[in-house]
Amino acid sequence: MQRIEERPDVASVRFVRIEFVGPEQLYVVASVDLVGDFASITHRAHVPAAGA
Repeated sequence: MQRIEERPDVASVRFVRIEFVGPEQLYVVASVDLVGDFASITHRAHVPAAGA
């Protein structure tokens, strides 16, 4: 969650859901408030693994 909050375009994180998909694979879904005036937006970002 901290890595999402550190992004300059994220104001706050409401929740994070993490699912184990397979070896070295996680599926992460997060509800976030973005900085700025967005009526409705889909925002996707690639966040590298902690060890990458």
